[in-house]
Amino acid sequence: MMKTDDMELDLTIVTPVYNTPVKFLDDYLESVLKIQGITYEAIMVSDGSTDKDTLEWLKRVDKEHETIRVILREENCGISVCRNIAIKTGRGRYILTVDSDDMTIASELPPLVRYADKTKADLMIAGFKTVGISNREFTVDRTRPLVSAMRIQTGGWLIRRGFLIENDVLYPEGKYLEDVTFILGNITKAGKISYSRRILGINRTHEASTSHQSVYQHMREDQIPFKELERFLSDFDGTSCRYAPDIYGFAVQILAGIACLFSAHSTPYEKERISGKAADLMRRYVKHRKLNALLYIIKGSGNLLADVLPFVYAVALDLRCEKLLEKTVGRMLK
Repeated sequence: MMKTDDMELDLTIVTPVYNTPVKFLDDYLESVLKIQGITYEAIMVSDGSTDKDTLEWLKRVDKEHETIRVILREENCGISVCRNIAIKTGRGRYILTVDSDDMTIASELPPLVRYADKTKADLMIAGFKTVGISNREFTVDRTRPLVSAMRIQTGGWLIRRGFLIENDVLYPEGKYLEDVTFILGNITKAGKISYSRRILGINRTHEASTSHQSVYQHMREDQIPFKELERFLSDFDGTSCRYAPDIYGFAVQILAGIACLFSAHSTPYEKERISGKAADLMRRYVKHRKLNALLYIIKGSGNLLADVLPFVYAVALDLRCEKLLEKTVGRMLK
């Protein structure tokens, strides 16, 4: 549906853009324009794009489509800055983040908006589908609380915009793993979280995507949200919250991922600092009674399992519960 300048909309689609190839932008636009049954806008924020074809595409689409709003920034400030601009200036009751090389599944959005309204959810967690450069697909099912959120993405999250503004839950600027801090802020402050089996969008990985670039090279300790992770773990330590095991395991899984994967891209000095900090937090907050929750989360980590297990095993040795770890992992790998 078309929008006018003074009306509240059902949905704001938040999309940062940086030199995205036109072939992906065309697919993104086609998927967005198929949305019917709700009022919406897509805010595309260019993060200092320099590619001529990308800039011409953005200017043309801004003129041709009333549901698309383009903000052209000359300075490259990062994905978090772009997302925060769209969240603050958007007029949708809910926001959905969609990267400029990904696609929405238009038919799923109206029923999810209605379900979020019905359940009065601050946060609606649905699924998404990932398509790799070989066109191999897999689907993330998020009906169990946060079990599949290890992919550290919010592409399957429908979030009430008013909740974000009221609680100042925005993307951290100047940090890596910006989704981690944003996810934890949503989880800890949301009054109501709802879940759905519906698939909100399609995430595409390819040679030009961030996940295939050396964006973590020379990563420093101060660029990782350790303080937020520690505060989160401390708040949930010993809690009786229904979803605490899943939520707690999610945070610990992130720490394991930091120690095993992201530190590999840093200088030797920073690698030692990053791994050491992640290991310290793991040892302080992982307790014997919580190991099963951690393993339950790791079970959903797919190809991360082989990378994460050695680190978790080292922590389990310190906690003298390696036998439990071996028994549980053995069942998982059968």
